[in-house]
Amino acid sequence: RVRRCGATLRDRLPARVRDVATGRWLDLASVPHYWQPAASDASPAAARRFDLPRDSPIFAEICSWMNVTIRPGHNKAYGRVAGSGLATKGMEVVRVEVVHQPELWRRYSSYKGKLKAQAEAIMGHPGTAHLRK
Repeated sequence: RVRRCGATLRDRLPARVRDVATGRWLDLASVPHYWQPAASDASPAAARRFDLPRDSPIFAEICSWMNVTIRPGHNKAYGRVAGSGLATKGMEVVRVEVVHQPELWRRYSSYKGKLKAQAEAIMGHPGTAHLRK
């Protein structure tokens, strides 16, 4: 017989947890500001998708990123408009889909928090000396 220690699976997940390796608290309650609140009949932990409105500042920022990252002239075979062979001048973002998946976000937040807590030790390691230059 296996006996489970700690919180039961029916309990809500804690907003903060202590990292065993460093002893620091990791915040797992924060979510991206662009996530829309769940409908009253939906579970807040349920995964869902929705389109970002075109007038959203994040939508405009993504459009800007798409156009700023175009590198003309890096290779003759890539980055050309199909049919004409001319260099790409700009991209049109038609739709931005937001994936709201709280369980995956908590996992990412935990990983990011652990890395942040261990950043000093990582940067002090001789193998990362090239990053300090």
